[in-house]
Amino acid sequence: MAGVGVALCLACLCCSEITAADCVDYGTYLHWVGGTDTPDYAYDVAVAGTYAYVGDELSGLQVIDISNPAAPQIVSSVYTPGFAKGVTAEGTYAYVADDFAGLQVIDVADPMHPEIVGSVDTPGMAWDVAVAGNHACLATDGPGLQVIDISDPSNPWLVGSVETPGGAIAVAAAGSHAYVGDRTAGFLVIDISNPADPEIIGGVDTPHFACGVDVAGTRAYVAHGSGIQVIDVTNPSNPQSLGIVDTPGSAGDIAVSGTSAYVADHGSLLVIDITDPASLQIIGSAGTPGWAVNVAVTGAHACVADMEYGLQVIDITNSSSPQILGSTDTPGYARAVVVSGAHAYVADEPAGLQIIDLGNPALPEISGTVDTPGSARDVATFGTHAYVADGPSGLQVIDIADLVNPSIRGSVDTPGSAEGVAVSDTYAYIADRHSGLQVIDVANPASPLIVGSADTQGFAYGVSISSTYAYVADHYAGLLVMDITDPANPQVLSSVDTPGCAYDVSVSSTYAYVADYHYDLQVIDIADPANPHIVGMVDTPGYAWGITISVVSHLLEKIERRILWGDINPKRGVN
Repeated sequence: MAGVGVALCLACLCCSEITAADCVDYGTYLHWVGGTDTPDYAYDVAVAGTYAYVGDELSGLQVIDISNPAAPQIVSSVYTPGFAKGVTAEGTYAYVADDFAGLQVIDVADPMHPEIVGSVDTPGMAWDVAVAGNHACLATDGPGLQVIDISDPSNPWLVGSVETPGGAIAVAAAGSHAYVGDRTAGFLVIDISNPADPEIIGGVDTPHFACGVDVAGTRAYVAHGSGIQVIDVTNPSNPQSLGIVDTPGSAGDIAVSGTSAYVADHGSLLVIDITDPASLQIIGSAGTPGWAVNVAVTGAHACVADMEYGLQVIDITNSSSPQILGSTDTPGYARAVVVSGAHAYVADEPAGLQIIDLGNPALPEISGTVDTPGSARDVATFGTHAYVADGPSGLQVIDIADLVNPSIRGSVDTPGSAEGVAVSDTYAYIADRHSGLQVIDVANPASPLIVGSADTQGFAYGVSISSTYAYVADHYAGLLVMDITDPANPQVLSSVDTPGCAYDVSVSSTYAYVADYHYDLQVIDIADPANPHIVGMVDTPGYAWGITISVVSHLLEKIERRILWGDINPKRGVN
């Protein structure tokens, strides 16, 4: 049946009647349809027919059957020698920008058995690729644009190149022109009518570096980190900016279909009405589970490369605001959450610990709860116990072996107000507001015992543990690094002042990430714990109160590269 939706009628106790006008037809809303995780970090996606081709970094090219958008399936893959980043599909071939390994040409005539049939090494790191006729245009960070002859896919060869001011990281091609996103020069138009001698003929500066480009007719659409820009390329040697709109996240890529532009904006897919370039309007959005970095559109669906959660398929039949997949109210104020397995654990001031079953994400349900005597501010889990920083009542140790009937197993009052908690082995570390860091032995959960402490100068609100160091977010002192080799005698090793008020901290590899209230996210290099220093910041729309990160080693290498290249800048935030 065509045009059938699902209507949900909402009523309140004071209403005696429900009319058709009171019903919201959620079937017409932009919504997530399906997704499939990929082995590594999905960086780019191209769609041809009923298949999506995902550049999956260390895991190469993933071929995904999207004939049933609600249940996309990986059907095959090809390992590439580098980090598979940009990808485009033309005819029976997929072309992969493979980081330090240049261009890889992959035969996908049989999607179940793809194979690399040709490759060409290029200088620099290949980030993106576009095809124009018998040539592939490769955006390389460092040298610029590389033009490669692919008339014989099994024997591609580098024909010509042109250096760009800051390094090319995005490219689109149409006719005899390539449209390039450059790190420092913004949007560039390059004449490739003579592939052996490509020439920059025009450009438009963008507020931040241009990281995604699409072309439709006489207009180019550029994603530049802080938003999108529409550029008239009727005269390629004299492109003109027609309009610009900021986006709430970090615009990384853009795809145009009809009168709408679809933007991968970090944590969501945005839909922007481009009917009037001088008055661009965000008309819809759909959240993605991780970091949306690239988007491709096919028919009624947008395929989003989510760096952390693979391929996400979103129904774009209607471009209105999306539905929240699922939610559940808690009796108090949800202050902190940690997820372990199929359950979320919420510090729910003043209602204690709430355990939420996420087995069906569309219908999360509170499966267990335990009241705590104080005000639950933070929570950590370790084994069969949850540890709650309970404000004026110190640390509460809660047995969660029975998720339906959790119970307080033990507790210990702390001299201050327990605001943050982290657990490592048999010790819990409490950010205890004006009483600094408290170290608690929890080897016997029924009888936790304070064994050490250290002053933090101001008010300690957050704590994270890595190896033999505790990293404490202090409201006035910034980030403090403490040596906890001897938990009974923690020592302040070093500190770094942050511009705002440090409320929380999370650590991974050689970086600490601090939620700094007015001054948002601060990125701090802790490779040498005795000499931490701020290397970057990221603006957030509101006030940064808390932070959680989930990364693996090679993703951290990319973060390090972004810092070295200037993508994360101490003065300007994310470029």
